[in-house]
Amino acid sequence: MKTRSILATVALLLGGIALTFGIATAHGNDGHGRGGKMMKELNLTDAQKTQIKQLRDAFKQQNASQLAQIKSLREQMKAAREAKNRDQAKSIMEQMKTAMEAMKPAREKLHQDILAVLTPEQRAKMEQIKAERKEHRGERRGGRAGGAGRGERGIN
Repeated sequence: MKTRSILATVALLLGGIALTFGIATAHGNDGHGRGGKMMKELNLTDAQKTQIKQLRDAFKQQNASQLAQIKSLREQMKAAREAKNRDQAKSIMEQMKTAMEAMKPAREKLHQDILAVLTPEQRAKMEQIKAERKEHRGERRGGRAGGAGRGERGIN
């Protein structure tokens, strides 16, 4: 059960990073790519897209080693899961949790910097989108905070 709790924590942390990058990803008006749908829904100006892209690029540059470490840990986690090595997976999860927590202040600063680029209407829209996505994730997990395991959802 403790492993499940750790998995839920890691999933939430990964979700936070994904949301930050989703908001921060500035693509063209076609809306393709990570975060493109939200960008399109926020109806950003070209100037805002440029500013957000610059913020994201600076974040990636300043945190390159930590991001590389997290990517490596994700790959190790995948390998451990495929090998069904629970002890190794648990150890890697703890390392990921520590690495993600260490990046939390930088992610929060990026988020705040991006919010500063948005108009009040865009910020309100973004919060609405985030709430809808959170609700949708809860529905997919059967309303449980930790989510259901694959077998519990009927996925084989």
